[in-house]
Amino acid sequence: MALPAADVKFLLSIAQRMGERHLHVYVPGARRSAIAIVLRFGDAEQQRAAHRLLACRDAGLSSLQLLQPLTSAANTAVPSSLCILFVRRADLAADRWSGNVTFPGGRRDAGDASDLRAVQREVGQMLGIPLHSKEFILLGRLRDYPIRSRHVQAVRAVQSRFVFLHTGDMTPTVRFARHEVDAVQWVPINALTVEHVDEGSLCHPIGCFVHASNADARLLLAEVFSHTHLAFPSVQLPGQWRVWGLALRSASELLSLDDRASIDWPLVSSNNLWLQHLIIDAFHGYYEALYTFYRVRARVRFTDTAVKTKYMVLPPTADSILWGVPERVVLRHFFFFCFDVALLFFAIYFVAAMIFTASIVFRTALGWIDVDGGKERSTAYYAENAHSLVDSMQMMHQRRGGRVNDAAAIRRNTTLPSMESTGPSPPSPHPTTVPLEDGDLMTETATADGETEHRVLGSDIGSSDERGKSDGGEPLPSSLLNTDDRDAFRHTVEAVEERKSCR
Repeated sequence: MALPAADVKFLLSIAQRMGERHLHVYVPGARRSAIAIVLRFGDAEQQRAAHRLLACRDAGLSSLQLLQPLTSAANTAVPSSLCILFVRRADLAADRWSGNVTFPGGRRDAGDASDLRAVQREVGQMLGIPLHSKEFILLGRLRDYPIRSRHVQAVRAVQSRFVFLHTGDMTPTVRFARHEVDAVQWVPINALTVEHVDEGSLCHPIGCFVHASNADARLLLAEVFSHTHLAFPSVQLPGQWRVWGLALRSASELLSLDDRASIDWPLVSSNNLWLQHLIIDAFHGYYEALYTFYRVRARVRFTDTAVKTKYMVLPPTADSILWGVPERVVLRHFFFFCFDVALLFFAIYFVAAMIFTASIVFRTALGWIDVDGGKERSTAYYAENAHSLVDSMQMMHQRRGGRVNDAAAIRRNTTLPSMESTGPSPPSPHPTTVPLEDGDLMTETATADGETEHRVLGSDIGSSDERGKSDGGEPLPSSLLNTDDRDAFRHTVEAVEERKSCR
């Protein structure tokens, strides 16, 4: 009997990838639980064929090596029939998870040597299925999932998730623990793929997930968030079963090991716009940005096309939530993530500014800061350096005035023959340019009173608006670095001159 090639490929893929990451699956936690994800072929003939192929196996081989005989019977023409086991909890008033569809398993006790022993014991008590027998092959273990719930009082609650393949009889002997399980169902894996999934949502009041520890918090929830609820993605299964929450997250993560699209993203939504945009959208935007970072880093490090798959992109220690992130970033999620980051930085800056302002006011009130002393020190600094500044400026402008006079003499010598032959010419209202020896240019412009105004271009100090007269008068500085420095310098020079005159 031939086996579905798609199912054989799926089993080999998840066994290989869980085996490659088996050293990074453990997450420490004070309160631990364990579940079993049990797979089998849905057709009786295919189940018996798998049993024959895997009957003679060496216990020392890895799960990937144990599954290799299945490839000899794989046929692409055979449709997929692989199924996954779900249980529905008993409908009990005292059980907060009453009626939920989930995987078999339970809490780890103090007498359990490991998480594997805990799941074997719990499944045996719940369904009577012996996971430790040869009819079940342990394919691997998904990375432990931290549980976030207000009902779990332990700070670090963790759920371990083991994957088994059933190779025995078509239907194992099941003995329900009626106080725990109401029914069981084998669901085709194709019902959990994007192409065939029947998506929906389950809504719960926000009070079910927020732990109000005092009366004030409970009153706030009742008044402000009275009509607020959270909606979680769910999948409709045959028989009016609906799976959601951690069970759907685990099933989606298992399918993603075979490079299948996620079916539970976004993880949660709300009818409250403030809660939706500022918290939920930003939460999803963070994980989408983080996954994009991993993708870019993988493409920079490797050139192989295999980095396009999520398995090759995510590191072994990546958060389990990242397995549900889609390939494309949702712009709304990314926008509100950036908005929250900017708002956080603004809040930090505002608080720091308020603290700094308060400290200045406090120190000033106590007399720890001498405000007038700062002004006096600034005035003393200008007074101390005013003489050197005045001397340097005078030397510079004297040198500039000498260059202007030399240029004027050159101009007169060059125009003297023409003046003697043609007589004096009227002054030209248009400026003329004369090159100087150091590369600067001087412009000459006739004024209304018959004098000649000289301007040197390309000055290395101040501005190019410094002027000198042909009679050799000393030019005055028109600007310093900026207006404030010029005013301070002028006031300081005036103060120095006033003190000299008083002496």
